Amino acid sequence: DVAVAKQHCGTPGAEGQSMELWLCVRHKPGQRLVNYLSVGIPTIVWREAGFMDILTLDPSLPSYPAVVEDEAGLRTWLERLLTNATLRQELGDLGVRIAAGFSMRRMAERYAV
Repeated sequence: DVAVAKQHCGTPGAEGQSMELWLCVRHKPGQRLVNYLSVGIPTIVWREAGFMDILTLDPSLPSYPAVVEDEAGLRTWLERLLTNATLRQELGDLGVRIAAGFSMRRMAERYAV
């Protein structure tokens, strides 16, 4: 399995954007990303502020490589992940380590300070 995380958030008030904004708020894309990572699903992530905050929370971890800015990057990463089981495993393992920073214990410690 491979997941793609994109926020799909529009500009409030822009024509046709109200439903898109509602979906973004309702389905909590940052939480979805942490959920994918926490179970080891290799995830291709769009370079967006909220996602990058999640991926860079722990500076001691290696940089998460599957970050894209356009459809060409998405296509490249999909091809790489779908044809390379070792890369899928490595990305899944790194995702689990990143998601550990969002465990209930770690979140409580971070907010207690």
